[in-house]
Amino acid sequence: MNPFEERVLEGLGQWASETVFLVSVSGGADSTAMFAALAALRCEPGVPVFRLRCLHVEHGIRPFEESRGDALAVQELCCGQKVPCTLVHIPPGRVAETARKRGLGLEAAARLYRRAIWRREAARLGDTGDSAPVRVLTAHTKDDLLETVLMRFLRGSGPAGLAAMPSSRGVLLRPLLGLGRSEVLAYLAGRGISHRTDSTNADPGFLRNRIRLRLIPLLDRDFPGWRQAVLGLARTQGLAADFLADEGARRVLWKVLPGPSLTFPAKTFFAQPEIIREEALFQAADHILEIQAEAGKVPRRVQIRRFAMGDVSAMDAGLVRFEAGGGELRVRSAGTGKAGRTGKADGRGFFILLKRPGIYYIVNRLEVLVAGIQDKSGEVVEGFFALLPLALRDSFPEDRVGNCSREKALARGRSLGYTSSISAEDQQGLAAFIGTGPGGAGIVATRKDSPPVAGEHLVFVRVRGTTGRIYV
Repeated sequence: MNPFEERVLEGLGQWASETVFLVSVSGGADSTAMFAALAALRCEPGVPVFRLRCLHVEHGIRPFEESRGDALAVQELCCGQKVPCTLVHIPPGRVAETARKRGLGLEAAARLYRRAIWRREAARLGDTGDSAPVRVLTAHTKDDLLETVLMRFLRGSGPAGLAAMPSSRGVLLRPLLGLGRSEVLAYLAGRGISHRTDSTNADPGFLRNRIRLRLIPLLDRDFPGWRQAVLGLARTQGLAADFLADEGARRVLWKVLPGPSLTFPAKTFFAQPEIIREEALFQAADHILEIQAEAGKVPRRVQIRRFAMGDVSAMDAGLVRFEAGGGELRVRSAGTGKAGRTGKADGRGFFILLKRPGIYYIVNRLEVLVAGIQDKSGEVVEGFFALLPLALRDSFPEDRVGNCSREKALARGRSLGYTSSISAEDQQGLAAFIGTGPGGAGIVATRKDSPPVAGEHLVFVRVRGTTGRIYV
């Protein structure tokens, strides 16, 4: 048996005879190697019997010729191994629309669709009447695990985000987690098996690609032991995450009300350690999304932390709203319509998330208009590039835009007649400081003059100082 195939066999663990392995194959190197190894294992003596099935998803994101080429390559691969193959086509534009509506990146939205398709196909195969178990196999490798941990570290994730990717969860199984990409490529080369290359893997607009193409080569060159160190960190953070989840659930017993919403006494909540408060809020958000059968962008820890510390009394974080008042904490769906479109400044700070074109009002602050990129009036105005969704919030002491700190921004603002500072933040980080005051609003400092990345979520934010109106 080939050493690579032996490692795949180890990654499969134990299974009941006649288990259906539904393999998610994109046509790329990792999934092609996993499929080829499984096809070879079917013929190995002593390997428990299993049935192999293939699933390929076209996301409707890339050019038709490229994605259709992937599908045809997967079909040819399956035909050569006499393995049934299911192709699922997502209409072009649907993933991008979901990303826009839910405040997600394009990759995250595609992952939502892919996982839903996995569950649906697994359920279909499980309903055949022969009671054979079904496992969905994905080709995540050790390199994917490392890239994910680095991504979440750079985004400021907590223990759960930094935890190692599990090899098995529910029907999902990742048999390649113990193998690296170099081993995958060596196996394919040794067997003379070709694979497809996704053109978007070279796009620096995606954080994962920047980590893979820029950061990891630097770490490999200057910090040769970083891989084992990060894997050790991920295992430790997994233990910490499990402990905190148990403690949060034990200490903060949310009361479930119609709506749905969750409530808990504020005094008891704020008596808990800060990390327990944060984890309890994450658990509450997950519960609301699960009840609503929704999936959206996970709230950033910096947002959760501000609410957990009592710095803000109300906050929209994606599809979930957090509120404190009347001695109670409440967590509910942010909803649609006016919900999530109005932020209120009440002396304890505010947070508002701008997701799409429209008119937004921040009470006692300024009027915000999200109206597309073109300014039809022709008026020359200052501005900055940002990505939607764009968060506007009170500036924090640690905020910095370029070489401008919050203190410098406040000083510059006072010289222009502004009395306070708002931070504008998108998924790339802080984009600008906006000064506000009785005379209106103006941009005090910006991240840079050029767009952070290209794409449909890119907007140009402009401020008319006399009116305090912001155009996005």
